[in-house]
Amino acid sequence: MHDILPEDQKYFQKIYSVVQANAGFYGFEKIDTPILEETELFSKGVGISTDIVGKQMFSLRTKGGDSLTLRPEGTAPVMRAYIEKGFFNLPQPVKLWYWGPFFRYEHAQAGRYRQFWQFGFENIGEKVR
Repeated sequence: MHDILPEDQKYFQKIYSVVQANAGFYGFEKIDTPILEETELFSKGVGISTDIVGKQMFSLRTKGGDSLTLRPEGTAPVMRAYIEKGFFNLPQPVKLWYWGPFFRYEHAQAGRYRQFWQFGFENIGEKVR
């Protein structure tokens, strides 16, 4: 994991600004999902046999026994929110974008970190004709 130092903030903010402007231009609305989600969301949503679930997730157990995972990707949490919050009742398609820290356990390689920042766009549903 690494810090985003003061001298790098201008680059970080520039990327965010460009993504935000493009999202707005194409009609996407921002959604923020929790950094911790129930582990089952990723094992069922991404697939238990994938490398992400099998080898790359940071998971923990709470004192109450719940299994939680630092989010390794953005699609599954967005789809959870879409379903739980009734977005399917809105005019379709629902266009959402996200930006935030994600976490994957990977062996150290040049230019790769266990915490990384990612943006994504999700275009869910189709217009009824």
